[in-house]
Amino acid sequence: DEQTDVLALEIIEGILSSSENKLLLATAKLNNRIVFKDTVNAVNEYLRQGLNHSVGNKTDNETAKSIAKKLTKSRIIGLIELSSKATIRADRNVNMALLTTWLCGEYRRISWQR
Repeated sequence: DEQTDVLALEIIEGILSSSENKLLLATAKLNNRIVFKDTVNAVNEYLRQGLNHSVGNKTDNETAKSIAKKLTKSRIIGLIELSSKATIRADRNVNMALLTTWLCGEYRRISWQR
């Protein structure tokens, strides 16, 4: 839905931003399992589009272009794998606040590691 898409785009913007605060504020909105899973799956789809763009399948999607421009292929793949792990963990009986905090930190670590 539209709300999920808006939140997913906020998270993508936070991942690509040099400011940690944007990502933290965006992931803080993932406050229940359904919202978390739907949004992280949407983030994963945007990341896949960005990876697709970076390997030569050009698109008019501005988000995919930004992802391909700012992140290496290996980082995009790492973020995709992380998103997949996060949705699996959301199915388990975990504390959602801890899960979103972990996800935020891992998104940041992967997107900005040297």
